[in-house]
Amino acid sequence: MQPIKLLNYSLNFVDFEDILERIKKGVLSKGEFCQIISLNPENLMIMTRQKEFEKLVLSSQTLIVDGVGIVLAARLLTGTSLRRLPGVELMDRLIAYAAQHSLRCLLIGGDANLAELTAKCYSRRYPELKIQGLQAIDDIKQPKDHEILRLKQIVRTSKPCLVFVAFGSPAQELWIQANQELFKGCLVVGVGGGFAMNSGLLPRAPKVMQRLGLEWLYRLIRQPWRLGRQLKLISFLILVIKAKFKRS
Repeated sequence: MQPIKLLNYSLNFVDFEDILERIKKGVLSKGEFCQIISLNPENLMIMTRQKEFEKLVLSSQTLIVDGVGIVLAARLLTGTSLRRLPGVELMDRLIAYAAQHSLRCLLIGGDANLAELTAKCYSRRYPELKIQGLQAIDDIKQPKDHEILRLKQIVRTSKPCLVFVAFGSPAQELWIQANQELFKGCLVVGVGGGFAMNSGLLPRAPKVMQRLGLEWLYRLIRQPWRLGRQLKLISFLILVIKAKFKRS
């Protein structure tokens, strides 16, 4: 897929089929590290304020469209039709693929015991699946030496192919990038609240709301504390409208 120009950013998006190709040709056959980054309007606004995160996203060749706002902005500003692939859905599909192809999975992060709970849920769904979950680090901004040491031991022992990290954006993406040596031979995805949703602890929006691109509204209703984060959508909308008028 050709890079998409959004708000002066050149962004390289991939779809699910592209990701499977990278697993087969890069991760499995060459032992490469591959990081998938979910991009939504909130993350794009974070890029405008955090240069380190901006640099990481712009250098990535494997972004996924994790927000209806990105889909609409691309259509409005470039006439490009992008397919949305939420991180929570990508995680679900990749774990199903792992079960079919005997690939090991590792879940890292989330609240206490959430990674373990999510791993158990997937084990019940796919009895043949090789999966492990651990919180690993209490505070991603101040990881302790013993936490990192234990995590390294687990990664080296379990030799996962697919790793899912839930520390929240942009902390999880920056942490993954900083630890890419540890994850050689792995495809690593930051999934934010993916553990809570895929374990059933936090239900996803009804299908009709997902199709209409209103999953953000459903989550806001269930988690009112997200209001401050959702206000970033207004800033994103203003930037998109300004960009549209400049092009006209």
